[in-house]
Amino acid sequence: MLKIAWIGLLVEVIVFNLIKPIINNFEVAAIYFIGINIVFVAISISKNDKKTRFIFYLAYIIRILAMFWDIYARSIFMFPSSGGDSEGFLLSATQIADNPDLFKSNIYGGLYSKILGALFYVTAPERLLGQYVNVLLGLTIITVVYEILTLLDVNEKTKMLSILLICFFPNSIVLSAVLLRENFIVTFVIISFYFFVKWYEGKQNRYMIYSIIFVLLASSFHSGVIGIIVGYIFMYMFYKHDVDELKFNNRTIFVFILFSIMSYVIYVRYADIFMSKFNKVEELQDIYDTANSRRGGSMYLTQFKIDKWWKMILFSPIKCFYFLTSPLPMDWRGVNDITAFLVDGFIYLCLIVYSFRNFSNVDDRKPLLIGISVILLVTIFIFGIGVSNAGTAMRHRHKIFPIIVIFCAVISDCKKMVIEQSKYL
Repeated sequence: MLKIAWIGLLVEVIVFNLIKPIINNFEVAAIYFIGINIVFVAISISKNDKKTRFIFYLAYIIRILAMFWDIYARSIFMFPSSGGDSEGFLLSATQIADNPDLFKSNIYGGLYSKILGALFYVTAPERLLGQYVNVLLGLTIITVVYEILTLLDVNEKTKMLSILLICFFPNSIVLSAVLLRENFIVTFVIISFYFFVKWYEGKQNRYMIYSIIFVLLASSFHSGVIGIIVGYIFMYMFYKHDVDELKFNNRTIFVFILFSIMSYVIYVRYADIFMSKFNKVEELQDIYDTANSRRGGSMYLTQFKIDKWWKMILFSPIKCFYFLTSPLPMDWRGVNDITAFLVDGFIYLCLIVYSFRNFSNVDDRKPLLIGISVILLVTIFIFGIGVSNAGTAMRHRHKIFPIIVIFCAVISDCKKMVIEQSKYL
């Protein structure tokens, strides 16, 4: 998980703070800061085999180049997710660095702006530093996915194809290069999922606790990912390691009640932190209003009006499908929408089709696949109902993109095992 790189980054931040009074040009200092950390990154990934090491290096270099492009060449071409929110986060972080009392305020960007503000306060208000943290988070996501696939003993070919997709998926590169909070969320989500898999493989309850903690950390940035915890609870309740099956009995019902009480306590005591995006939902009409909210030029399903609970249920599959695949051809407005679909929505569509076509034919690791299905379905439902804009959908669905890739990789691995076994029958 790039431990050496992150430790090196922390040391650099401390040194930067100590020599801050004698630095004349913070922008040049930030570039040196990044250059030094590249050495720590190289050390971190040097333990991998030659092919994997090359892929990691290439993914890292591309993200650094994309970061510099976003800062210095945006006048030529601006990345789709850059601007707007990113500039708001930068402004808030700069204000916090100048006035630390703003940490206590309800400032634009929330927790993410405060983290950036803390970094800028200790070092300097240079966006290069903030965006480089996202680059490092992007590489961390890649390495954690690799560790998960290794832990699940996925065959080498499938593992490499999955890593290549994670490394060079266009939206992954962009969101690792610009000043947005997505990579913080994805990092906490995938680390949480890593511990979930560790629990599944080894039946150690501490991993169950770790997985929940990291989901809560992710939800403190955006509460939509809290749906992941439903899939975890489902597995913690019903999966039995000794028989590798899902079982339903009195004990699991008791555990369900216990988790329900814990969830309620967390919600009541800490709703302002973990459920900030849901604080305005006080009654059913608020949910309908959210489902009907459409802003921006890339809005979709404008003809749907959800004003009854049964309409929300009825339309949810369509809204979820659009959430995962938009902008679809019927909504294209020009080259940008076509490109967005081909490099993003179409890939999700392929992964969805592959999952549906092959899930029922897989018997091995079925409990794990069912558990991941619950994780994905609940989370997609939450985002699908709340999002009606293709641009926003592209950012939000990326939060679960690594889990979707892992899901398909496990299906592919199990399918290959079945095919190989059939040769000997």
